[in-house]
Parts: sequence; structure tokens; C-alpha cells
Amino acid sequence: MGRVVNPPQTIGICAGGCTKDEDCAPGTICVCGDPVGVCGEARCSTDADCGGALCASSTWTSPCGETWDGAFSCQQGTDTCNSASDCGPEQNCVAEIAGRRCHQWGACGRPFLVDGTPRLAQVVDRSGGYAGVPGRFDALESSARARLAEHWSDCGLMEHASIAAFARFTLELLAVAAPAGLVEGAQSALADEIAHAKLCFTLASRYAGRALGPGPLPVQGALGNASFFDTVATAITEACIGETLAAIEAAEAFEHAADPDVKKALGTIAHDEMNHAELGWKFLRWALEVADGEARARITEHLRREVQRELEQVTCTGGATERDDAATLLAHGVLTEALRAEVRAAALNELILPIARALPTAAERLVA
Repeated sequence: MGRVVNPPQTIGICAGGCTKDEDCAPGTICVCGDPVGVCGEARCSTDADCGGALCASSTWTSPCGETWDGAFSCQQGTDTCNSASDCGPEQNCVAEIAGRRCHQWGACGRPFLVDGTPRLAQVVDRSGGYAGVPGRFDALESSARARLAEHWSDCGLMEHASIAAFARFTLELLAVAAPAGLVEGAQSALADEIAHAKLCFTLASRYAGRALGPGPLPVQGALGNASFFDTVATAITEACIGETLAAIEAAEAFEHAADPDVKKALGTIAHDEMNHAELGWKFLRWALEVADGEARARITEHLRREVQRELEQVTCTGGATERDDAATLLAHGVLTEALRAEVRAAALNELILPIARALPTAAERLVA
């Protein structure tokens, strides 16, 4: 593959800020920061936009207590949470169009990140072509069926959001003149994610006993003027780390699953997600090869920080009390919290960390 000496990029270290809402683009407002504010996504600007309710952000919190502010939106009577503290372990309160609800932290699939915050659609009571005819699971307790419907709905929403992530990634690959093989891989992965969303929502509908599918996905602000570094940084989080972990988790869940339909879905997802992760690492290697020395150092440092952040999260995760029906859930594709933490730690230490350490050195040798 030929080398591009100077790909389109913006390498400046200094980040712009804001002091008032007028400094920000439409659909965003100025959020307080240090030393200056930053423009954050907003579906409302003030409480006056909310008809008596409050205009507030939701907060994503990692298992280690790191927090990220989500989009500002009006509080609604349909909200089921206000913050992560209202949700279960490893869950976050996500502001959707139809209200705030709890979602699993780090559920399966490639996250669709906008300004570092995952975007998801909402679950609606119609399949929209994403689910087959739902069956019945009368042999399971109603509480287990409800938990499984929630789990597979969350996975379906993540896989659905992954479609948007790959659509954006394709455009970003074109913008940085990436090789055709990478563009073809992104398009193939997009089709895989549609299939994954269908598998997940079919299972969710089966456990719920009614058709479930995704509603509208908020994509406002997803196509900003991303620099070369921004594109690479997002790929590191979404693909190199996110999809590698998703593939390993799906493979582990496959080993424990007993239900044949669940096992088939997990086998497909694990295989495809590993291919998607490999695509992310291939893109990162190419980006390191074509970047100049300053950009390569910045990318390498970002990779190091992201891997370290994930390692810190799995290190401090643990000690949670498992559910009484954990064995039943495991047979239907839901890892226990302890097993999930163990799998993520092993994947980070034995797979992701060695690659992250070796890749920058290998790229430097190729361009020397």
C-alpha cells in the first residue's frame, strides 16, 4: 500500500472553547469548563424551552467513577432515571428522545460516540423489520424474561448505533484518503451491524413476548469537521478497544450459553466483531505509518491513555453481589458481572495491551 506523506489533518494541541452560547454551533450550548467552557450537544437551551420542566444533562459514569456529561434535554414525565445513581450496576442514565432510561455500561457492539458520549436510539414497541415473530418463554420466570428482554434490547440498540458509527467511519476514511481495502471493510462491517441488530432485537422480542425495535437515532452533530487525529482517536475507542472487548465478551457468552438461538447469535456476533476490531487495528497501523512524527507521538499517547483508562476500570470493578438468577441469565447470554470483569481484564492485558505497545514501534520502523 502506498504512503501518503501529508494526509489532511489538524494537529494543533490547543483546543478552542466558548464563553457564551453564541460561540457554539446550532444544536449546542456553552458548558462551563476550566479554563474556558466547551460546546456541548443540547436539545434545549434554557428551562424556558421545556414548558415548566428543567433543561438538564445526563451523566455517564464509568465503574471507577469517571463521568462524562451527555446531551442537554428537557426532563420528561417518561424519565425513569435522572443520573447513573438511579440505575443498576454498570448502567448509565441516557437521555433519549422519549425520556431518560438506564442502559448497560459497555454493552455489546461498537459505540457510536459524539463528543465522547455514546448515542443510542430508544426501544419502541414495533420491530421496524429488525425482529422476527416473537415466541414465548413461559418456562422462564417473568423476572428473568424481563431482564433478558432488557439485556438483548440494550445490545440491539448498541448494534443499531454501530451502523451509524460505521457509516461515519466510511466518510472519515474517504476524507483522509485511506486505502480502498479499509473503505471496503467499513462497508462490509456496516452490513454486519444491521444483521447483528436484527439478531438482538429478535431475541429481545422473544423474551418480551412482543415485537421490539429501535426508534429514531439522534445523529445531530455526528458529522463535524473531524481532524485526522479526531478520526484516529475515535477509531481507537470505538474499534481497537471497544470492538475487541465486545468480540471477546460475546465469545465468552457463547461458551456459556445453552439456548440454541442465543448461542447462534453470539457465535455470529463474536466472529464479526473480531473482524471489525481487526479492521480498526489495521486503520490505526496505516494512520501511524502516514502520520508525521508529531502526529504519531500524539496518537501513540492517546492510545496509551485509552488502554490505561480501560485497565483502571476493570481493576476497580468487582465485589458486586450476583443476582439469584445469574445461572439462568448466563445460559441465555448474559455474563455475570464478575465473569465479565475477568474477561475484559484478560483481553486488555493479554491482547489489547501487547498490540498497543508493539504497533507504534512497528509503524516507526516501516517509515524509518
